[in-house]
Amino acid sequence: MSVRLGFSLALGFVFLLMMFGPSSGALAQPDISQCNWHSFRPGGATGQPGGYLPYDPGKEIIRTGYYMIYVGPAGKSGTSVPPSTWQAYGPYRLESGFRYALDIIPDGVSLYKEAPILLQFSKPGNWAVVYVLNRRHDQFYAVCILRKEP
Repeated sequence: MSVRLGFSLALGFVFLLMMFGPSSGALAQPDISQCNWHSFRPGGATGQPGGYLPYDPGKEIIRTGYYMIYVGPAGKSGTSVPPSTWQAYGPYRLESGFRYALDIIPDGVSLYKEAPILLQFSKPGNWAVVYVLNRRHDQFYAVCILRKEP
């Protein structure tokens, strides 16, 4: 085996270790124990602009930075929170002073900054607000938004 091929194989092995860890064979799961999960009804909220409801981040307001968005099924009544399974999306850069529309769609999520429908909601101060609409019609979905530390 040539030196170049051996070096390439070694680099590939290091990359696989970085991606999958030394023994697990799967990507490491993030610590979502601090998640402030909220469930959102299928089709959105009646009486709200576009059916969007604000996500409540709990004690930590959303300031400029990178965030991960976790979404999982919360059952027919919305009480299966935290969800037993979820998908991670992001990281997304959220900026203070802006409104974001988070749409839960059949194949994931879509995030829009200052979507026109959100102009009916008041503009936030020096924090960001994420408004959620569950466009899936099969069940409630729970959402958690966590700051991604650098």
